[in-house]
Amino acid sequence: MTERTTGMVKASVVNTVIAVLMIIAILLTACGSEAEQEAAAQEPGTFKNGVCLSGDGKFTVSADEERWQPGESGDAWELCLIKDSMVRISFSPADGITKEMISDFKDTFAGSYVDALREAYPDIRTTDIREISGEMAGLGMTMTDSTGNYRMNQLLYLVSDGEDGYLITATFPEDGEPDLKLKQEIMQVIESFKFI
Repeated sequence: MTERTTGMVKASVVNTVIAVLMIIAILLTACGSEAEQEAAAQEPGTFKNGVCLSGDGKFTVSADEERWQPGESGDAWELCLIKDSMVRISFSPADGITKEMISDFKDTFAGSYVDALREAYPDIRTTDIREISGEMAGLGMTMTDSTGNYRMNQLLYLVSDGEDGYLITATFPEDGEPDLKLKQEIMQVIESFKFI
């Protein structure tokens, strides 16, 4: 074997080794990224890469991550959808919520929930009752407190993956005319939640 041939063989071997090392590095990076995502999704209250974990429930969220800020507790997030408008969206495990309740949301849950709130908020105007899917149903309310001064909106969603149930609520103040754009955007965000 000539010196030139030997050099070419060595160069080929070196190139092959470099290529293999690069492939290994890429695979390790990918595995590391997946491991980081998995680790992030194990801690309640984590919001990373579009996954929010509340208790034992994992939800994917279609929203600009930069708009979200963690609240004081691990099961709540504050979402700024419109400038100077803060909306609190909270996730709460709810034992006993089933898909059957969601499929008959209006009769089995929405009415009793509104009745329970009337003591604190005597003027409740029920708006949308939305049976969205087999996993989710929602209720929209506008209410005034017992002083008649403070007016607010609340969106309540009932969610079940067939094993566990959750309440998702969004509360935001109403100044003057109802902010329908804000309400619609909040609804779109919540209704984008999917079990994973």
